[in-house]
Amino acid sequence: MIAHWAGRLGGQDASTPGYATEACGFRDQFAEYVDNAIVVLGILPDAVASHALVRDKYSLPFPLLADEGHAVASSYGVRGTKTMMGREYEGVHRTTFLIGPDGRLMPIYENVKPQGHSRQVLADLLCPGGPA
Repeated sequence: MIAHWAGRLGGQDASTPGYATEACGFRDQFAEYVDNAIVVLGILPDAVASHALVRDKYSLPFPLLADEGHAVASSYGVRGTKTMMGREYEGVHRTTFLIGPDGRLMPIYENVKPQGHSRQVLADLLCPGGPA
């Protein structure tokens, strides 16, 4: 199972270019994930009401979960200080967690670069012996 964190940039919403690139990568390869019995989940710090708009705008076939109070992000250690244009603020770091069938965390992808990320995750999952 993949639990994917998509952080917001500053005060912008989940429709930022980085989020769109990354989410659409998972969307475009979604059939390959499904064919290999891999669950894809998006977790956003936004309100539930905004998720339908994002899901519809990008035709996302996977569920988007809400973490409005940031409890889950904090417990996974992905909420913290970020810097953009010299300004510090609290936000969610763009991170992907792979959760194995036994519930244990497998590789964690930190400081994710949106372009090609889904391709890399899928390749790692399908590699003989699984992800490191």
